[in-house]
Amino acid sequence: MAGDLIIQIADAMVQELNWIQTQTPDAFSRPFNAERLYDYTRDLEDTVTLRVDVVPETHEDEPLTRQAWRGPAIVSIAVREKFNVNDTARADALTLFTGELRDFWTTPPRALMYMPAAKILKRKIVYPYLQKQFRTHGQFVSVLQLTFNLVSQ
Repeated sequence: MAGDLIIQIADAMVQELNWIQTQTPDAFSRPFNAERLYDYTRDLEDTVTLRVDVVPETHEDEPLTRQAWRGPAIVSIAVREKFNVNDTARADALTLFTGELRDFWTTPPRALMYMPAAKILKRKIVYPYLQKQFRTHGQFVSVLQLTFNLVSQ
C-alpha cells in the first residue's frame, strides 16, 4: 500500500540523516537529531534546539494492474527553531541550513540509502513556511518538500 511506503520513506530519511552525522560530523553546518512526526505546526517550547522533523505528507496512485500501482508521494522536512524575529542573520542561517538539506538529497540526485527504490522526482522549499508562527511566536519554520516516485511491487 502507498501509505506503508510513504511511512517507510520517511523512516528511511530519518535514519539516513541521523546516520550521516555519525559518519561525517561536518556534513551539515549545525548538528541535529531528525525525527519523524505528523505535525510541524505546533509551537516550540524549547528556545534553543534546532528541530528537523520528517513528515509523510501525501501520496497519489494510479493502477497499473489489479495488484500494481504507481504514483508520487511527498515527504516534507521541516526545519524549526525559536529566535528573535529581528535577528535576520539567524533567519538567514536557518534558510541556508534548509538549502543544505535540499542539496544533501538532490545534488547529485540520488536514491535513499535505506530504500533505494524511492527516487526523488522534484524538490520545493517554502520559507518561512508559517508566517503567523514567525511573527507572533518568533518561530522559524521552513519546509523542504521532496516528491518521490512510488511503484508497488
